[in-house]
Amino acid sequence: MRKVFVKAVGIQVEEQVPVILLQEEDSTGVLPIGIGQAEAQAIVLAMQDIEPPRPLSYDLMNKVLKNLNASLERVVVSDLKDDVFHARFVIKHDEKSYALDARPSDSIAMALRTDAPIFISDKVANRALVRKAKRENEEELPREVKDEGQKFKNFVDEVFENVVAEEDEEKD
Repeated sequence: MRKVFVKAVGIQVEEQVPVILLQEEDSTGVLPIGIGQAEAQAIVLAMQDIEPPRPLSYDLMNKVLKNLNASLERVVVSDLKDDVFHARFVIKHDEKSYALDARPSDSIAMALRTDAPIFISDKVANRALVRKAKRENEEELPREVKDEGQKFKNFVDEVFENVVAEEDEEKD
């Protein structure tokens, strides 16, 4: 498993689809996941620490967990089947862990509200993680590789046109 954090939430302009970008802790890879509009809004509210006037379902779930002396232990984006990401929501209660199937967007919205860590499985990383690679001899790369790299750069640029990003911490 690889630990990730929410780098940004934005809109893929051409399709008008909200996208969440999960970035590896070492910043070498990013995982874009298309999500629903309501889920994107819930994630943005959590990222910006905004409390809506009435609790969202995620806030209610968080209160239920607390009242039952349970906690969200971690979230794992665990699989990619037929171009759809799947996740596990791992709850700890009375020293036991319970893994529940969930949508990544719901799991991430909860993780942000509870400070639970977010992971992606190695299986998902191997299939869908896009890595930043330093290339010494860019000219020697096959045209297909250059084209794919440019397509991803264009995709990320589109997403960042309408984006809410986690603030980079100041470095001393």
